[in-house]
Amino acid sequence: QLALIDERGELWNWQYAALAERLAEVPHVRLPERPEKEGYVASSIQFSVEGLSVAHMQGYQAGCIGRGVLLKWFGGESAVGFTSSHRNWEYVDPAEMPRSDAVMHGLFDMRIPLSLTEEDMGLIGQIIYEEMRKTVDD
Repeated sequence: QLALIDERGELWNWQYAALAERLAEVPHVRLPERPEKEGYVASSIQFSVEGLSVAHMQGYQAGCIGRGVLLKWFGGESAVGFTSSHRNWEYVDPAEMPRSDAVMHGLFDMRIPLSLTEEDMGLIGQIIYEEMRKTVDD
């Protein structure tokens, strides 16, 4: 695997850029700005959804998952895998963190499998867009 790390990193970053380009067109979606000098391997993509209620976030996530786009949402009430927030941590005392909660409320993450093709990324972008339109039009 180490021999392939550079090649895989380039592929992941290409996939990330292709997905980011599509997600930039989705209403209510904001992508983090990445500094040009930043070095990274993007094996997942994170984005924020702004201005929607908890019920809308839940419906949006469910709609995407129902169509095969496995979005993880950090704003849920309970931890799912590695997707959690301070409210779910059992090893620290609960604390009020309204600024963190506001960020986590809209934060989504999606793993980027190396097997995705350009066509796959187009379809994922389309599904994310269509599910957002359904969510805000309801």
